[in-house]
Amino acid sequence: MAGIIAVLWICVFTLSCVIYTNSLAEQSRTGRSLSKELLYAGKIALSAHFYDKADTYFHKGVEHIKKRTFENSIFSSFHDIIHPQKHRHLEGKSIDEIMPWLRMATQADSHHVEAYLVAAFWLASEGNRIDLAHTVLTEARINNPNNYEIRLAQARLYLRQGLESEAMRETEAGLRLWPGYNDPNSRDIKLDKASLLFYQALLLEKRGHIPEAILAFRQILDIFPERTHIKNRIRELEEYGQASLLPSNLLDVSLSNDMAHGKKSCRRDGHNHHDHDHAE
Repeated sequence: MAGIIAVLWICVFTLSCVIYTNSLAEQSRTGRSLSKELLYAGKIALSAHFYDKADTYFHKGVEHIKKRTFENSIFSSFHDIIHPQKHRHLEGKSIDEIMPWLRMATQADSHHVEAYLVAAFWLASEGNRIDLAHTVLTEARINNPNNYEIRLAQARLYLRQGLESEAMRETEAGLRLWPGYNDPNSRDIKLDKASLLFYQALLLEKRGHIPEAILAFRQILDIFPERTHIKNRIRELEEYGQASLLPSNLLDVSLSNDMAHGKKSCRRDGHNHHDHDHAE
C-alpha cells in the first residue's frame, strides 16, 4: 500500500515539473497559481481514488467506472494516470479491508465528507464500534465545521446510545448549519432537514415540550405537506397532549429504518441515504 501511495505522489510531482514553466506564465498573466491548483486537484483525485478503492473492496472487487472528474481539463491526463478507467477484480468486503482506503481518502482530502460519513456508518453498524465512529465524525467536524450532514450523523449515533441531550445539541447545530453550500431546493437536502426536525420534534415530545414539538413537526409539513403521518401526530398532540405511538418507540423504528436503508444503499445504482422518508 505504501508503494501505491509513493507511485501516486510521484505522478503528481512529475506532472508538476512538466507544467512548471506554463504555470509561472499563467500565474503572471492571471494572478493565479496553477501549481497550487494542481496540488489541490491532486489531493481531490487521490481522495477519490482511495474512496473508489473502498467501494471496490465493498463490491467484491468489481471496480466502479464513472465519468472522469476532470474531463476535458488540464488535469484529465493526470487523473487518467491515478484513476484508470478499467475493471479490476479484487476480493473481500469486510470493515477491516475498506477502512484503510476510507482513511487514506480523508487524509488526502480532509473535506471529503462522504468518506467520513461512510466510514462512521460502517464502524457503528457492522463494526459495532460507535466509539470509533464518533472519533471519525469528530475529526470530520473539525475539518468541516460548517457541514450539517456530520451533525446529523452524530445525532443518529447519540440517539442509538440513548444520549438525548447530546443528540438534541447536534440536531440544533445541524439545523443552524443547513443547507450549507447545498441547494436548499434539492430533495435530498430537504430530506436531511426533515430528518433533523423529526429527531428534534421527538426529543422535545419526550421532554414534554409539546408546543415546541408541534412547531418542529409543522416545519416538516412546510417541506413535505404530503406526510399524513406527521399531520396525524400533530392532531393527536393537539387534542390529547400525546400521540398513540410513543416518541421513544417511533425513534427506535426510525433509527432501525435508517440503519437498514444505509446497508442496502448503493451509490453505483444512484441510490443513497436520502432516498427514503421517515414513516410511522
